[in-house]
Amino acid sequence: MRIILVIAVLLLGSWSNSVDAASATITSKDCKRLVRQQANADVAYKPGVDVRGKKVRSADAGGDSSLKLPKEFSFNIGVDIAAKYGLDAKNISADLTLGKISVKGGRVYMDGKPMTTNEQARLAAKCKKLLSSAK
Repeated sequence: MRIILVIAVLLLGSWSNSVDAASATITSKDCKRLVRQQANADVAYKPGVDVRGKKVRSADAGGDSSLKLPKEFSFNIGVDIAAKYGLDAKNISADLTLGKISVKGGRVYMDGKPMTTNEQARLAAKCKKLLSSAK
């Protein structure tokens, strides 16, 4: 499923002036990878302690996980101009790539340049909102 994001919210301020009310398309999978789930301290896992605070034995069986997550991933962010202007009904395709989002070591980059913490937070907040409404 593709998600339409408002570029003015996601991209740098200079882009919002030049691309008013446009939208960008990224997949929900990409959004999920960008958004980190952060548990409250009172619900976070504490090894060796049960939910009531009593000591318990570790349940670790000592096995290694075979799941290997990528250290880096990236995707393009763009505008489907044909859909925006109703041309897709006439079998016209027009996608405009505005930039490449990359995630490396927990940092988000746009076209190879690190996004600020505020820009990352706005992007993550928009993804969280869209993912929760997609359920």
